[in-house]
Amino acid sequence: CFSAPFDAEVNVKYPLNRPLRVGDVITAWGTYNDITTIKFNVNIVGDNDNTLLHVDFRPYINTIVLNNYVNGAWVSEIRPAFSTADNFATGVMFKVTIEVLDEEYKISFNDVEIGARFPQRDSIALATNVLLRGGSNGFQWNSIELPTDGGWSDFSDWSECSAACNGGVQGRTRTCSNPAPANGGSDCDGDNSETQDCNADPCPAVAGQSYTLAKPLAVGDVIEAFGIYKDDTTIKFNVNILGDDGLYLLHVDFRPYIDTIVLNNKVDGRWQTEVRPEFSRSNFVSGDKFKVTIKVLDDQYKISFNNEEIARFSHRDDISLATAVALHGGSNGFKWTHLSLP
Repeated sequence: CFSAPFDAEVNVKYPLNRPLRVGDVITAWGTYNDITTIKFNVNIVGDNDNTLLHVDFRPYINTIVLNNYVNGAWVSEIRPAFSTADNFATGVMFKVTIEVLDEEYKISFNDVEIGARFPQRDSIALATNVLLRGGSNGFQWNSIELPTDGGWSDFSDWSECSAACNGGVQGRTRTCSNPAPANGGSDCDGDNSETQDCNADPCPAVAGQSYTLAKPLAVGDVIEAFGIYKDDTTIKFNVNILGDDGLYLLHVDFRPYIDTIVLNNKVDGRWQTEVRPEFSRSNFVSGDKFKVTIKVLDDQYKISFNNEEIARFSHRDDISLATAVALHGGSNGFKWTHLSLP
């Protein structure tokens, strides 16, 4: 893949990186000596020596010849005037630019359009190479620049995870620079960045400690608490959604010694009317880890144990008041181990 610009030599075919398209630009740089150089030209060529465009500078007669060459014969040429004295200077580098338009080629010299355009007499899809000719009496072509589609660099390393546990996000980026698009070439397809989840394991949890919510509680949010049960000598253990000033929006209190759960909320230091669904201590296995899940629904909380729903409790307080989750309990060998927050 030739990326622009690169050194050029006379009578070398430089392959196009891909089929020629409208909007593409071809640029060639040369250094002029004097009018003893008979001619020099830029050519867009195809297979079988066909030439789609021939831009031939003839400084000795102050003109340019534009033509194409098909099946061994030149076709009808166009000869716009082009003053040698006004455009060339001995030893000074110049630039020839060919821009592919919808139905014609636009030819410019030192970024100024030459006074004629050349129709596309052949399909531009037939173009395969660019060829520079000329070079007598001290003249030389220096470099050439071809249409180049952009290519992606390698991705960077993954960034640090946004969270140490409970699920975070990390990202990485790449640039359209291998090569960068040039001369009408297309930008890279696809995204310049990507993300992935990371550190999905729940955070370690300790009974008696509250854990601040990272965002306001919303419908659809899920809280998961993991614990290890020992036996029914553990009087009780609970998961709590807290607000400020001692507010408990939800209190899910397991009491295996009496085969029940107590659901309630607490406002201004006072517990409200509790709900007591039955829950057999046989759901627990000594030494096994279990999971309590609280899912926030439209107007109630859905409470599950090891992915099986066990109870629901109405929103008695606005869920936007929630600020933290606290785990309590842990006597007689029971312990909370992990907590996953939205």
